[in-house]
Amino acid sequence: MLGNAKRWCLWTMVLASLASLSLSAAGAGRSVPDFGLILNDDGDFSITDMDPRKSAENLTAMIQLLKSTPVRTLAYSVGAGSDIMYYPTQVANVWGWRDMPEYATGVWGERISKAKAAAQAQVDSVRIAGLAAKKLGLYFIPSYRMNDSHFIGKPLVYPLTGEFWLKNQDKTIGKSPVRGYDYSNLLDYSRPEVRAYRRDILFEIIERYQDVMDGLELDFNRVQIFFPPGTAQARAHLMTELVEQVRQRLTDIGAANGRSYSLFVRVPPALKNCRWSGLEVEAWMKRRLVDVVIPSQLMTLAHCMPMDEFVSIGAASGCRVYASIYPRTQYMWPFVTSPSAKTYSGGAGRSASVELIRGAAANYWQMGVDGFQLFNFNLPFNQGHELVPQALSNPAAMVGKSRIHALTAAYFHDREDTYQYRKQVPRELQPDTASSFTLLVGTDLTAPETPKPDYCGLRLGFVGKVTKQQRIVVTLNGKTLKAGRMGWRLLPTTGKRKGGKSHPTVAQAYLHLQIAHPHDILRRGENTVTITLKSSPTETVPLTLVEMQLGILYTDH
Repeated sequence: MLGNAKRWCLWTMVLASLASLSLSAAGAGRSVPDFGLILNDDGDFSITDMDPRKSAENLTAMIQLLKSTPVRTLAYSVGAGSDIMYYPTQVANVWGWRDMPEYATGVWGERISKAKAAAQAQVDSVRIAGLAAKKLGLYFIPSYRMNDSHFIGKPLVYPLTGEFWLKNQDKTIGKSPVRGYDYSNLLDYSRPEVRAYRRDILFEIIERYQDVMDGLELDFNRVQIFFPPGTAQARAHLMTELVEQVRQRLTDIGAANGRSYSLFVRVPPALKNCRWSGLEVEAWMKRRLVDVVIPSQLMTLAHCMPMDEFVSIGAASGCRVYASIYPRTQYMWPFVTSPSAKTYSGGAGRSASVELIRGAAANYWQMGVDGFQLFNFNLPFNQGHELVPQALSNPAAMVGKSRIHALTAAYFHDREDTYQYRKQVPRELQPDTASSFTLLVGTDLTAPETPKPDYCGLRLGFVGKVTKQQRIVVTLNGKTLKAGRMGWRLLPTTGKRKGGKSHPTVAQAYLHLQIAHPHDILRRGENTVTITLKSSPTETVPLTLVEMQLGILYTDH
């Protein structure tokens, strides 16, 4: 005979299993709208005036800027970080919940004064944004950052630190799982109190905005660390339980309201990175706990996220898969068809050009994504990014438009293959040793609808003691593009250089190689580029490749 405790344990397991099956069955029958192009707004411009009414007017006017764009969905951050909300919360905190001498002056002084005035006036920026979005006929998705890290450097005085953290400092992960960056102050999702706190915020959002929202976004990308080092995979089920609870609450509210709510998740850029973080994303998709999955880099535009592994799961489960697009990239100079010394005399920048964004989008469309989410783009769109929404609206919008396919450079700790996949550059090139690189090219130059480009060329960026006398061999898919001295094709950069630390070092010189017959050489998908430095009889100095870009350019782009 089983004891009472054992019978209760078995009965609990049966109930949990039945609940899981019920959620999976409900998910299998739940259709997902076509959300089109999604803009994720971080909410930084929710409060812009000392007069709360003026702030509300400014926010409404800002959202109305989307009227003439292809954006179909607004995902709006409900807070600054994870604990300071843009609405009158009963669970977390609002701006001005505590006063510190450090807040009176400096970069935070004016922002906190405005936000505090809005909080005291009970301004609900999330509802204001939601109503403005619905008036434009957009889908509206409140977005919540699950473990935002902005406060962790100085948590005792930082404005985005919440009361829960101050009262529960013993419930942090304690040690950073990533070398070189201290994430130790992040809350530990192993602790039931932490999960309950986050769940209550999410439930509050659902209850508060059920009338205006079309779903909810859980942003696991800010930042992708939730458990102490070495424990994430063993404790991943705890996060899955939280996702189950959120999905069930959305289902229950939807049933009561006679409608369906979609659950979005922003996650690390590869399934192995998700597993490292303790996120069972594959299971969430297969069980249809989630409806929209958005793999994403942490900070910069990526050209080679393995979206196809998410797409294959989504195709079988009914989940939609969107690629995250950033406005920021590595520090570099613009790609031009006829460069000169003057081209590289100005300062390097890190704003991703529309050509780079088109190249990344072409790669992801080739992998089968359903669409894109713009992340960290400001409204109004910054100069140079006005064309981005149209470029990402559908593949036909890019036909005959210039695009640049590039290797994604490592940023922060990408080379460690933890919460982001390992990147191919920077890489040191050893003399007389062929270094091979895989360059994704989502453009099919042989397709009837693809016009012949006016220019196609490869640009390589180097760091090190590189001279025009340096001999090099460069091949593309086995075809030799260059064999001999770099010569006049090598141009040094003389403008202000930036980068280093978390950023890859900016190129000290560029080698430009034009491709005469690209349609005969380039493949849609993976392309192999090999680089071999030839040793000198007098001196051998290794070079580091920090940038590789393939430009497919049209005069009228």
